[in-house]
Amino acid sequence: MKKTRRLGCWLAATVFFCASPLSASAGTYKWVDDKGITHYGDSIPPEYKDKANAELSKRGITIRKTDQALTPEQIRARSDAEARAKEEQVRAQEQRRRDQALLQSFTTERDIELKRDRDLQQIELGIANNQSVLKSTEKRLAENRTRAETLTKNGKPIPDGLKQDIESDESGKARLESLIEQKQQELGAVREKYEDFRRRFIELQPTTPSATAAAGATAATPAARP
Repeated sequence: MKKTRRLGCWLAATVFFCASPLSASAGTYKWVDDKGITHYGDSIPPEYKDKANAELSKRGITIRKTDQALTPEQIRARSDAEARAKEEQVRAQEQRRRDQALLQSFTTERDIELKRDRDLQQIELGIANNQSVLKSTEKRLAENRTRAETLTKNGKPIPDGLKQDIESDESGKARLESLIEQKQQELGAVREKYEDFRRRFIELQPTTPSATAAAGATAATPAARP
């Protein structure tokens, strides 16, 4: 009787194992259809080759897993995300390089202000020199135009040399005016650049607990009455 019971249990276990989808006879591939139902078999149907699937060992252990193929839209999205991440990494590296150069170039905010003032002074000096030359050019051009007008009124031809001088002065005047305008724009750009330097320099300074406490104490102190 006991032998018969043991034999029956063994047969039931064997049938259960053989019927299990993880057994060797049930198949060595696993995939999920469009309805979300999991399937097992000896091979994957062609329509599910690009879907997520797995290859199982004879003991039902996953030995290889294949992710679902990406759609063209997903491929483009992933490519765009990778490109953005790379650009962000490049920007971060460039910012670290600039920060390091800033801290190596200046020790205090005053250093930044002094360098700004020197650069502005050089540009302003260039503007002043160009304005002086422009003034001389405008004066000479006015004199030559007056000579040409006088000759024309008197019915006399304007010499080629005078014509060339007028054309040269007109060209020089336009060039100097353009250069002065560029220099004036450069003044604004330099001021903005050094203001960015100063602002970033402050951001990069370490904040110590003592400094923070001192700032808080200063803010909490009531202002003296006049």
